[in-house]
Amino acid sequence: MKVGIIGAGITGLTAAYELAKKGHRVEVFEASERVGGLASGFKDERWEWHLERFYHHWFASDQAVLDLIKELGLSEKVFFPRPITSIWYQGGIYPFDNPLAVLRFPHLSLAGKIRFGLVGLYLRLSSRWEPLEKYTAHE
Repeated sequence: MKVGIIGAGITGLTAAYELAKKGHRVEVFEASERVGGLASGFKDERWEWHLERFYHHWFASDQAVLDLIKELGLSEKVFFPRPITSIWYQGGIYPFDNPLAVLRFPHLSLAGKIRFGLVGLYLRLSSRWEPLEKYTAHE
């Protein structure tokens, strides 16, 4: 069967790959001059690695992604550097990448800090993300 895929982002490329493995003839159509969609990146000659063009990532716990990377023979190219995470709030930059930094953040109540910590712990320990799909970021 001939199949056309619109968009050469991660989902489009993965769909094309899976369909091609099943014997389908696949053609991918992409409007931009590069593949990767929102996960595409760029690299300055002074840098050791690419930087994502948009905030797009996966976690070390995303087993389906890691399985695909392994199948493609790209495991040695994947690394998870320790990120430095900060937030901009009311004209100031605050570190926000470890529990102590969250506790020191002056614009969050103690109850808010506890809730933040419990949610973070739950997300860290859980590999089941599907039940969370029904919630918005606001909730």
